[in-house]
Amino acid sequence: MRSWLPGRRSRRLPAVFGPAAVLFLLGGGFGCHAIFSFEPADAGPGTDVPDVEGETDVPDDGDARDDGDVVEDGDGTDDGEVLLDCGNGSVDPGEECDDGNEVSGDGCEPDCRWTCETDAECDDADVCNGVETCEVAGHVCVQGTPAPDGTECTQTSGSPGVCRSGACAPASCGDGTTDRGEECDDGNTDDTDDCLTTCRSASCGDGFVWAGREACDDGNGTSGDGCDPDCTWSCETDPECDDAEPCTGIETCADHVCAAGTPPAEGSDCTTPGGAPGVCRAGTCAAVGCGNGAVDPGEECDDGNTSNTDACLNSCRNATCGDGYVWDGHEACETAETRPCATSCRTAGRESCGADCSWSGVCTPPAELCNGLDDDCDTACDNGFPCCAGSIEPCGTSCGSTGSRACSAMCGPGACVPPPEACNGRDDDCDLICDNGFPCCANGTVACTTGCGTAGSRACSESCAPTGVCCAATDVCGNSCDDDCDTVIDDGCSGCPLCPGATEVTLPGRRYTGTLTAGAGTTSGSCGGAGAEAVFAFTTTGTKDVFIATHGTSFDTVVYVRNCGCDGPEVGCNDDDGARTTSLLVLRDLPGGTYQVFLDAKTAAAGGAYSVDLYVTDPGPTGDRCGDPLPLTTAGDTRNSCSFTADYVPAPSSCDYLYSGSGEDVVYYFYLPAAATVRVQSCTSSTFCPTDADSTCVDTAIYVREVCTQETPQRACKDDGCGFRSGSYRIHSDTGSLSLPAGLYYVFLDGYNEPSGSWMHCGDYTITATGIP
Repeated sequence: MRSWLPGRRSRRLPAVFGPAAVLFLLGGGFGCHAIFSFEPADAGPGTDVPDVEGETDVPDDGDARDDGDVVEDGDGTDDGEVLLDCGNGSVDPGEECDDGNEVSGDGCEPDCRWTCETDAECDDADVCNGVETCEVAGHVCVQGTPAPDGTECTQTSGSPGVCRSGACAPASCGDGTTDRGEECDDGNTDDTDDCLTTCRSASCGDGFVWAGREACDDGNGTSGDGCDPDCTWSCETDPECDDAEPCTGIETCADHVCAAGTPPAEGSDCTTPGGAPGVCRAGTCAAVGCGNGAVDPGEECDDGNTSNTDACLNSCRNATCGDGYVWDGHEACETAETRPCATSCRTAGRESCGADCSWSGVCTPPAELCNGLDDDCDTACDNGFPCCAGSIEPCGTSCGSTGSRACSAMCGPGACVPPPEACNGRDDDCDLICDNGFPCCANGTVACTTGCGTAGSRACSESCAPTGVCCAATDVCGNSCDDDCDTVIDDGCSGCPLCPGATEVTLPGRRYTGTLTAGAGTTSGSCGGAGAEAVFAFTTTGTKDVFIATHGTSFDTVVYVRNCGCDGPEVGCNDDDGARTTSLLVLRDLPGGTYQVFLDAKTAAAGGAYSVDLYVTDPGPTGDRCGDPLPLTTAGDTRNSCSFTADYVPAPSSCDYLYSGSGEDVVYYFYLPAAATVRVQSCTSSTFCPTDADSTCVDTAIYVREVCTQETPQRACKDDGCGFRSGSYRIHSDTGSLSLPAGLYYVFLDGYNEPSGSWMHCGDYTITATGIP
């Protein structure tokens, strides 16, 4: 910016000054006058010849260019019109101040308004950094005294927090663990490492010098104040400040800020940019002779003054657009200039000066910042950052529901928070429980007590309300009551009465859950069981295989089976399944009859929620049915499926193939003590398929269930996807990565369909699994 000077016009001066002295008065009314004198013969072009006795005509350089309107009207004041411009260092009408710079926050803003006049204009309503005030004399905002660490505050996300080092941090900030809403937490109070005491990651502009990464950090975006916006010093040596202009003095670097030099005296010798001898005029090296009021060789003009805002510059060059000076009355700005403006999205932009030295009329928005706003006016908040600061965004939870997550003040997405549970037959809040908080799981069943006082179940409606009559699966023998609601009392009972309170198993069985209260039991098995017990009973008319597993139960169990009555002979007992405290008992070729199954607590102090899988199926080779499944481990298994006879059909709604999967099945099981990612494949079975016509090659399908005897819930069902290629497809199966919660699961290796022509759907295969402990 440069100061504005009034224009000038030739005027007739009294002859008392004589023909040898012609006076120009500059800056009339501005308190600054300059007097130049020269001989009439040196007046140069445009000289007026005296024609009135007693008066002398003043040389009128306005004959070539009249660049002012100031005239003397005899009243002692100049009436010249002064063009106003914010930033010229002079307070003009309509301006509150003008410090001639574009630095914000220094008392006078770039729009020539005071930075502040009242305390309220400075207060940012942040509890933690104190109450800011306005220093009225200098119109500068003064920082408040930060609140003591531990003062309660509210974060931008709305979550409660506490003040730490003048900023609002999560309440858990400083415990050494990165919690929700924190970007980091190193548990110390050092603001010079990569994690601030506010649990925000260190970054340039945070007001703290990051050791080893930043030279400085003053927390503002102002250039040239000692610390630049990229956290490097504005200067470190004097040569960095030199503007190569001899007439402005020697600039120096002091406290990392460039200090202006002391200009040499007007008229001091210098060398122009073109290499010619010159003299210093108003901080610029001008050619020798420039400023004497006469247009000498090498000069385009010479008006004898030092103003760079009229038609002739102090370097004796004609004023033009792009010369770095605003020509009064002809130009509004210079091409390199910008000025503050308000964008369409209410941010502080910059308006540029056009090639014709008039303001462009286009307000260019600033670059987008992480601040929860649309800075660049593209209708998107914080675009270019991971998320919009302070916003709440939808996200996918680990259980498949739609949750929400908060975006931090540093534009970092937080943890995905599951939604509240809804009545919909699903687990919305990811606690592994369907419709918890409602009476029952929609469209499922709910446990109840029958009119006979025995355990039963009833339907759960779509609105999560129990509905219908409470019935047991079968009659409880010996209680002279119709437990199963079929109008027949004690139907299906034999001479072996069930134990009191026993749950009668409907064959082929299923998964039973409940709660066992800790306490002393009434019986125990040969392998232990001093605690309370739950009893299940089933009756068969022929030989069966029986599979009983308590994996998923929360306490140490013992399982034993007795024939006929409660005190009948024991046919099997298991305490711990390997290293587990839960039990696994497989009874193969069990003769027909009535059997009592006891799920017993290991000690009287044990008890809690239990889960027991109990399946009773026809005998066959191990792996043929749910009553005797094969264990599946990461070692995998290789065998021929043609010796198996059972056919379990997958739930078609979740399968990716069209046919029924009615080939021979092989049943496996595995247990996950904790959630894991599991993958099951038959891809390496391709080693048995040298040609399409080889009858030992089986076209497989794989599906995974939670309950062996129920099609749903089915975790996966995959047909073609890997292994041997037959025509345009591959005939072996890959479930892909399955994210499974802890529990007992069953895997069915199925033939794609019944045999068709020469292509067999049973035969040699290899099954592999990963993710199983």
